[in-house]
Amino acid sequence: MIDLPLSKSAGLKSARNTWLLQTIPNEDIARKAAISFHGQLLESHYKQGYLIMELTEEEQEKLTAFGFTFAPATEFIAKRNEVLTQIQNRLQQRSLKSATAMSDASLASIPGYACYETLESTYSVASGMASQFPGIAEWLLVGQTWEKLNGQGGHDIGVLKLTNKAITGNKPKLFINSAIHAREYTTAPLVLDFARWLVNGYGTDADATWILDHHEVHLMLQTNPDGRKKAETGLSWRKNANQNYCGANSNSRGADLNRNFTFGWNSTNGQGSSGSACNDTYRGPSAGSEPEIQTLEAYVRSLWPDRRGPGKNDAAPSDISGIHLDIHSYSELVLWPWGDTSQAAPNGTALQTLGRKFALFNGYSPQQSIGLYPTDGTPGGPDISNLALSGNASSGVPAGTLVTLSATASDLRFSTRNGTEPTQNVTAAEYYIDKAPWESGAQAMPLQPLDGSFNGKTEGLTGSIATTGLQPGKHTAYVRARDASGTWGAVSAAFLVIGSGTPQPNYCSAASGNANDEWISQVSFGSFTRSSAASTYSDFTEPRIGQVVNLQRGSNSLRLTPQFAGTAYNEYWKVWIDLNKDGDVTDAGEELFTSARALRTVVNGNLVIPAGAATGKTRLRVAMRYNTAPVPCGTFNYGEVEDYTVNIE
Repeated sequence: MIDLPLSKSAGLKSARNTWLLQTIPNEDIARKAAISFHGQLLESHYKQGYLIMELTEEEQEKLTAFGFTFAPATEFIAKRNEVLTQIQNRLQQRSLKSATAMSDASLASIPGYACYETLESTYSVASGMASQFPGIAEWLLVGQTWEKLNGQGGHDIGVLKLTNKAITGNKPKLFINSAIHAREYTTAPLVLDFARWLVNGYGTDADATWILDHHEVHLMLQTNPDGRKKAETGLSWRKNANQNYCGANSNSRGADLNRNFTFGWNSTNGQGSSGSACNDTYRGPSAGSEPEIQTLEAYVRSLWPDRRGPGKNDAAPSDISGIHLDIHSYSELVLWPWGDTSQAAPNGTALQTLGRKFALFNGYSPQQSIGLYPTDGTPGGPDISNLALSGNASSGVPAGTLVTLSATASDLRFSTRNGTEPTQNVTAAEYYIDKAPWESGAQAMPLQPLDGSFNGKTEGLTGSIATTGLQPGKHTAYVRARDASGTWGAVSAAFLVIGSGTPQPNYCSAASGNANDEWISQVSFGSFTRSSAASTYSDFTEPRIGQVVNLQRGSNSLRLTPQFAGTAYNEYWKVWIDLNKDGDVTDAGEELFTSARALRTVVNGNLVIPAGAATGKTRLRVAMRYNTAPVPCGTFNYGEVEDYTVNIE
């Protein structure tokens, strides 16, 4: 039922009013309605249980059949009118100033929306990137709007092309167009922010850098410039500004560019678009009739020649690389073809996987672009996250430093809001230095699972990067993982910086597997004493505690104290010192103390530093192990290992 009667504006069923859809059958139906009535959707609040749309009586009747009910969107209209008044006031203030004092470009943002750039500001930022960063950015004028082609003012259509021009070759391409519907303010600023991230991150963010080194990014930020300028005045303008449709001065004139594409034009016999020139979804008199769509289609074809077969269900060849994204608001959906049939697209499985991957990041609902009505006009592999390099490797370490790489690989990073993707265990991972996996001469280095076995859908990864022989400067570490289907996931990257100086020793790791029953409670070496709580390993070196153990050549007293959670056990102690400072404690003569296995609360003894030992700072390692002699490297069953910085005088 319709709760309140519509005002029909002179009795026309095509007149639009703003309604709050206050009864939603279920969230799935609501999201499908947001697809079918995308052109009418103003706000979506799925969790709160309502939508706001501009609807004709005919459109209301269609939605009523699915169980929707309606009420006037009073609060929304009041807020919209308030913003419209702000916009009109600012535009009036601007008109009072002289043309020389203030141009169209002087308003950097849309009045009332401080974060949303105007058309002119968008173009200024994009062309400014090309001027400031000519090696990676180019501003291309690729077409003209209907108004400009017909002497009515109008605008150019621009594309911001981003790539490292110094690296040539046939690169995979990403094309994004936004703001094809003029009143969807948010889409162009979103894509412009993506451009900022790429440009500002180049050379400082490893992921932004490899994306531009090895890809081309093409951004048609303002697909509908004439319509956008109308929308910036506060009008709820959706279409282009073609004066041949619905009257030259009508605010309902123009064609819905999103319904004017050549492919599938009017393929649903009027269900997914309108043949009425004043309707918001007017598809135009013929396929691709509008210059804005002609420009977009020609540019896309310049990036990807159509290599599909003649049939609609012919898949694109597997060697075609690239993505086309069309950014809209405000439905909170990630959509993929087809939109004119419930049948899956020929590359539908891969599109679904990609859509679910995207939807994980923004929380939107991923689904095929088929709603209540048709509209016209593959395993993914594990993701890498938490990639990090040890110590100062991202800011500068000497060549020869052994750098530890850590990361997480997961095959689960897909949205589950609308179905699930098949997932597998992670089975392998690897890193590359300076050459990405797809480059000639790239050398894969294996990474190990943190828990010792590749047997989960999410795995912690670890590995060592030997930096000996790397030249001073910035290097790139690329990381990827493979799942049980044999699919390699996307690459992630981190910068490794080689500086000057002598590398710090990188000692082998050592720890117990369990410190619940016994652990090292206190150690004393000469005048140095430190107490500690239960742990399988403790790093008490100078960078961590700001202290060193001062020892003399010759004999130094030693006192070692265990702690037990309950019953006291037989414990075995050893102490090592890296006397030759070569980064290990395994050389002959570096084991300086050992105790026999004994059930004791305190062990007393002496550390005898050889008379010829080098003076200065080095590493001391002490280990306590249940019932068996500990070893300087690796993991043992029960006890604890502690490391200290010792200064030999």
